[in-house]
Amino acid sequence: MGLMDTIQFLENLADTLDGWAEESRRGGWSTHQVEANRREADRCRRKAAELKRLLSR
Repeated sequence: MGLMDTIQFLENLADTLDGWAEESRRGGWSTHQVEANRREADRCRRKAAELKRLLSR
């Protein structure tokens, strides 16, 4: 898996986690997972952004 693939994977994972958080918030899943999923989504996005910065150097 190349670096661009890793960035795309992290961004897609973040979108999935945010979707799960939204479903949980609306009562579709256990609500205790809302913040956990959002935290992990943010972590994935930060890592993807860090990798993008490394590539642009």
